[in-house]
Amino acid sequence: MSDKFKVFLSRAMLIFLVFSSFGCKKKDTFPVEQANVKDILVGESAPDFRLESLNGDYVHLANQQGKVVLISFWATWCSPCQKELPHLQNIYNQYRDKGVIVLAISIERKDTVQYLVESSGYTFPVLFADKNTQLAYKVQGIPAIYLIDRNGVIQFHQTGYTKGGESKIEEEVNKQI
Repeated sequence: MSDKFKVFLSRAMLIFLVFSSFGCKKKDTFPVEQANVKDILVGESAPDFRLESLNGDYVHLANQQGKVVLISFWATWCSPCQKELPHLQNIYNQYRDKGVIVLAISIERKDTVQYLVESSGYTFPVLFADKNTQLAYKVQGIPAIYLIDRNGVIQFHQTGYTKGGESKIEEEVNKQI
């Protein structure tokens, strides 16, 4: 499969995404079992991944053992994601010295994401999702937050963004430090 065709396919998948009032839903991209979204993977070991970062390095989740990891799946075209990102930056700034890392996992290509990240001054690590990672985390809509404790177990999951929801995320982070 040529690179141009892969780019075409990934852009075509974006067309199928449906927006809702609280988040951006992915429809018919990578189907997962229908389940109670709030209970997806909570209490289970976080699926491992090795993903490329915006600066070209690779981040391996297994290397984050002993840290609290806050993962957010997101995209630049997702309005609720755009509203959530500044709150993730605040959490990153406030808690990184306490062993908390934020990993913002974009479902888009590097060239699409780089301008937004640089112009907004985001300093948390930005990674690029692959199909297997999205399937492993059962991502059904974005933004999708997963909070992983120091032992590698998912303790909290939330899909979508609502005003004030960042307080709940911060509360969950505080439980883990």
